[in-house]
Amino acid sequence: MCYRFYPKTEVTILHSQKLLLNATYPDSFRSKWGQQLEKTGVKLVLDDAALNIPENAVDDIEGPVTTKGGKTLQADLVVCFNSSSIALGR
Repeated sequence: MCYRFYPKTEVTILHSQKLLLNATYPDSFRSKWGQQLEKTGVKLVLDDAALNIPENAVDDIEGPVTTKGGKTLQADLVVCFNSSSIALGR
């Protein structure tokens, strides 16, 4: 993971579903995937979505990111994967 090369970088994944990935994968796999990421220090914000990211964003964006749940996530870099998940780096 990136922590090998950038150990001071904080990574947060914001995902609109209760589990990572999508329903193509069994819930047990999705849950285990999230647990493995958390063990490496990745922070997960699940069942929430960004308010201030354009729906079809393709370019990397600078933070902060406000979520529908009212959280403000500080970020130096926001990478949009699709309409339901983004990764924040700080």
